[in-house]
Amino acid sequence: MELSDEEIHSLSVAIQKRYGVDFTCYEMKSLKRRIIRIMNINKMGSLFELWQKVLNDASFVEEFTNNISVGLTSMFRDPELWKFLKNYIYDYFEKKNNSQLKVWHAGCSTGEEVFSLGIVLRELGVQQKVKALASDMNSDSLKTAREGCYQIGHYEDYKSNYKVYNNFGNFDKYCQVSDNRYCMDKSLLDHVELLEHNLITEEYPGKHDIIFCRNVMIYFDTASKLKILTKFHEMLNPNGLLIIGFFDSFIPFSKGNLFTYLDTDVRVLQKNPEIV
Repeated sequence: MELSDEEIHSLSVAIQKRYGVDFTCYEMKSLKRRIIRIMNINKMGSLFELWQKVLNDASFVEEFTNNISVGLTSMFRDPELWKFLKNYIYDYFEKKNNSQLKVWHAGCSTGEEVFSLGIVLRELGVQQKVKALASDMNSDSLKTAREGCYQIGHYEDYKSNYKVYNNFGNFDKYCQVSDNRYCMDKSLLDHVELLEHNLITEEYPGKHDIIFCRNVMIYFDTASKLKILTKFHEMLNPNGLLIIGFFDSFIPFSKGNLFTYLDTDVRVLQKNPEIV
């Protein structure tokens, strides 16, 4: 199926005006692929059919939005990052024993990353000293994160990731396994507030010490990426960390000298001081 950039842009503008959901800032090739996928799933033969459905069926728009914003995540993805964070968080509380660490998982998808951090905090004995926000624009993904139950297919891979992170730990004690799924211990999220949030159109939720935003910005155009980076810089406390994904590392982070790589291997950036 062939769709022009102009057709996709017109549809995005119409959705933004009617429902306040902004896809005009999405990277065009990625957005086009996902729209074609939605049309194929719904057996639509033309963009006109999609226009009619979107503009006349408000309930379909949530389904459409959730399909557009499907995220990629996994438990203890990039285990070396979690080793880095374990050491960083340990040192943080060694230096600031009575402090609170504030974390934002921006674009948390189905929550595997949030549970991973919960395990790190539990094993360090500092979960009660951390306040975290986990947000995503995809309501289906947030529902999965709240339930904490996942298909069994990736379980062994996630156990392997955890074993690289902590060879002496036991991933099994953090979840209950059945034939076709496993459910995480929900108390791992006792420090977390889950919130539906759009990085482009909504206000950012206060200051944080660590912001996760892994392989989210790759879906936006350059102007929107730089806008998000600027807002992240504003929302981080002095010397705060921005943790990005592999594909995000190709974004021009040097813009305005906002961040410096603290560790290039695990893609951790540190906030530079505000430029006067």
